[in-house]
Amino acid sequence: MACFRSADADRDLDDIWIHVLTESGSPQVADDALDALARSFLALARFPGIGRVRDQAFGQGRRSLVSGDYLIIYMVQGSDAWVMRVIHGRRDIAAILSGDAT
Repeated sequence: MACFRSADADRDLDDIWIHVLTESGSPQVADDALDALARSFLALARFPGIGRVRDQAFGQGRRSLVSGDYLIIYMVQGSDAWVMRVIHGRRDIAAILSGDAT
């Protein structure tokens, strides 16, 4: 069992780090935010079925897991989790996933 990330998810993580750094002024706070998400990725690797099924909201086979202020959108393939996106819960998630927002 493993947890893989898409290129979009990696970009999301970069954006999250930069945003938290900008808001907090602290690289340590930004690192801590990503560490918390990394712990969620480890949980997904061990238990890929723990998230909520979100077929209608996010597309066939999609699941979501809340991690702090963020929503991890992922798919299960075999025994692995594939993280598609990591999006702050206050953002317009439907618009981001449809490509209408960044």
